[in-house]
Amino acid sequence: MGVFALYTFIDSYNHGWEAAIFPRFASAVVLVGCILILLKAYLPYPLNLLFSEGGDFLSTDEMESTESEDSAMDKPEETGPENPVYVMMGLVTAFAVLGYLFGLLWVAPLFVLVFGRYFDLPTAITVVLIALSMVVVLGFQWIFNIQMGEGLLFEPEFLMVSGGING
Repeated sequence: MGVFALYTFIDSYNHGWEAAIFPRFASAVVLVGCILILLKAYLPYPLNLLFSEGGDFLSTDEMESTESEDSAMDKPEETGPENPVYVMMGLVTAFAVLGYLFGLLWVAPLFVLVFGRYFDLPTAITVVLIALSMVVVLGFQWIFNIQMGEGLLFEPEFLMVSGGING
C-alpha cells in the first residue's frame, strides 16, 4: 500500500494543480500511516496502542478501572468549564478562528503548548509535539503549495480600508 501511495504522490505532479490536490493529499496520509505502522515498535506507549492488533486504545486494566469509576455514584459527573471535553472544544474553536486570522503556521505551536500545559503533559513531549505540529503545517504548505503562515489579517485586501492604494 505504501508503494502505491508513493507512486500516486509522485505521479500527481504530472497532472494539473486542481486534479492533483486530492491524490497528493490522500497518498500523503496513506504514506504517513504506513510509516507509523512500520515504526510502531519505536513509538511511545500510548501511540503504540493505536497501532497494536485489536485496536483498543484503552488497555483492559484501564477499562476495568473506568468501569468501576462509572459504577460508583459517589463521584459527581464533570460538567461546565472544567470538563476536558469543553476545554478541547474551546481550544479547537480558538485554533480554527486564530488560524484563519493569523495563519496556522503561527497558531499550531501555541495550540499545542496550551494543550500540553492544560493536560499536564511532560515538557519533553510538549516540545516534540510542537515540533511535530510545525512539520505537519509545513508539510501541508509544501504539498498544497499554499501559504499557511498568512492569515486573513495579513492579506493586503484586508489591510486596505479604502479599497485601494490610491483611495
